[in-house]
Amino acid sequence: MTSKKDKEEETLGIAGPSKVYLHEVSLYVPGGVIAIVAGFTEQLPVAAVLGMNGFFDTFKVVFDPSARRCELQRMFQT
Repeated sequence: MTSKKDKEEETLGIAGPSKVYLHEVSLYVPGGVIAIVAGFTEQLPVAAVLGMNGFFDTFKVVFDPSARRCELQRMFQT
């Protein structure tokens, strides 16, 4: 269900077309808060991270599932 503040889009990915609901989200990370627009869907067959803009273009991210941890390193753009 969407609220009046949600924006709905349809994306096309490896699982085919999906409805994605976009929300403004504040992420609390080392060094401060980052405001991004995040997309959420219930139509994917597995949990996944979608897209790159707003977060992954600001941080180098390393996922280590065996250690159950994630490392973030801020990338400064000039």
